[in-house]
Amino acid sequence: MKKNKILLASTLAVLIAPSVLNNASYEPEASVQAATTTVDSIKTPIGTVDYGGAYTVDANGNQTSLYLSGKSSWKLGKSVLINGSRYYEVATNKYISSDHITLTDGLPTTSSVIKPAVPNQVGTLNTAGKVFDINGNFNGVVLPASSSWKLGQLVNINGNAYYQVATNEYVLAGNVIINSTSGTSINTVITLNNASRIVDDNGNYTGKTLPAYSSWKADRTKTMYNVTYYRVATNQWVSNVPIKSYSLVANLKSSQAVYNTETNSMTRSLPAGSSWKFNKVVRNKNNQFWGKVSTNEWLLLDSNVSMSYGDSDTVPSVAVSEPEFATNLNN
Repeated sequence: MKKNKILLASTLAVLIAPSVLNNASYEPEASVQAATTTVDSIKTPIGTVDYGGAYTVDANGNQTSLYLSGKSSWKLGKSVLINGSRYYEVATNKYISSDHITLTDGLPTTSSVIKPAVPNQVGTLNTAGKVFDINGNFNGVVLPASSSWKLGQLVNINGNAYYQVATNEYVLAGNVIINSTSGTSINTVITLNNASRIVDDNGNYTGKTLPAYSSWKADRTKTMYNVTYYRVATNQWVSNVPIKSYSLVANLKSSQAVYNTETNSMTRSLPAGSSWKFNKVVRNKNNQFWGKVSTNEWLLLDSNVSMSYGDSDTVPSVAVSEPEFATNLNN
């Protein structure tokens, strides 16, 4: 009997935290419903407990008092089947379900710097990205696809390239698209559909805002955080978010002529009492609003036009600035 106890003790799993093994007492081995197996493909099997933790069971599948906290790691002993499910021994007659652990090889991890951090470099994830520590262990955090992050150094962890996104947090480099720092050269004038906050070369808000409908010469464009920005001055960028589609209705109190952009003149007259839908509005330098009622035809939205409260409130917010629109008509 004494010899059997010695043999049994020599096969026990060694807990990474030695104090647990020191407190473990011998219990008679209960019958297991399948033969003991080993993990031949892993030299030093380590089990990391999932978030939330888990209780261990004995050889009969009964819950024990040993609770393994979430993200704790344990050196695993023999692998057994209990009631048809796979378990690993972590202490004397105490087993953890394979459903509650991540199995890894306990051999030392290797990491090295491939490239030092590039100042102000930003990357965007092309897919949801798991976050790992410097040892290659998943920390339970998943960054959303299309999110952008300031990047640190590029490192090699166990043969794979990772970008650092925070202290001891890394994502696979293959999932990262490096944002252009300088952008593409252009030569155009943009008119802001809405008030636009000015950001610096790295997408940081400068505390300044350009007003809606103002026009600016832009010399470069680039994408930051999945939004297109235009450079309007050194280290100053603005976005020009497109206006959503809409449909408004104007009701004429009396007859009114329309402006024809093809002839640059006032042409046919629309009858009193008629109603007209329009889905585009411009505002000129005289603060006049014009609604497009047909191809090349625009209606002045003045006191002769009645609209619902909702539609009239919408007009200024959707109007696109065209300073010279209908200001110099042909006779």
